[in-house]
Order: sequence, then structure tokens, then C-alpha cells
Amino acid sequence: MSDELDELEAESESIQEAADAMVELQQDGTLEDLTEAATAVSLLADALDDEMVVEVAGLANELGLVAGSATQPNTIRTLATMMDAMDEADTFENPEKVGMMGTVGKLRDEDVQRGLGFLMEFLGALGRQIERRSEGYEQAEN
Repeated sequence: MSDELDELEAESESIQEAADAMVELQQDGTLEDLTEAATAVSLLADALDDEMVVEVAGLANELGLVAGSATQPNTIRTLATMMDAMDEADTFENPEKVGMMGTVGKLRDEDVQRGLGFLMEFLGALGRQIERRSEGYEQAEN
């Protein structure tokens, strides 16, 4: 009987502590905030249908693929080089205006030639990627 009373007393203390905590949460407004958050989560869960879940999962997969390719050494090196070139050029505020003759004149500069070579290679690769991906999207739609 004494053991039962000890258990009952321990449970009573736990219940009192829980009640005190609930009163404190209610008094400082936290309980209402938690209730509103739970309601919002419930409404959001109800609003999501299977199609939305599949669409979000597909988008997350595509973002993962983009993030994966962004960590490839060549991509990192290329982006870092491009950012350094932007810092070096530092002409965003007042860029030089170049017409047709100025463009032809700039073509004699070895750095410009090297940059154009890079752009031509990049544009070729971009065109191939666009073709491959458009074929993949067309197949997925059918």
C-alpha cells in the first residue's frame, strides 16, 4: 500500500509540474502560438495533394542535380575565374561604349581573343545541353 501511495504522490507531482508549465505557457502567449502553428501545419498538410507532393519531390531532385553539378571542379574553377574577371574589369558603373570599329579593334587583343574562344566553346556546349535537355523533356511529356 505504501508503494502505491509513493507512486500516486510521484504522479501527482508530475501532473502538478505539467499543469504549472501549461499555465506558464498560456500566460506568456506561447500556448496560443503553438496552437496556431499546429493549425497552420495541419491546414498545409490538408492542402497538399499527391500531385503537389510528386511535383515538389521532382523539383527537389532537379535542384539536387544542379547543386551536384555546381560542385564539379571545372564548374567551380570557371565560376571563380568569371567572378575574378568581373572584379578585375570593374566597369559596371561606367563601361566603355564600343561601336563596330571599336569591336574590330578589340579583336586584336590576345586577352579578348582568349575570352571569345572561351565564350565560343561555352556557347557550343550550351547549345548541345539545350538540345539534349529539350529531347529529354519532350520524351517525358509523351
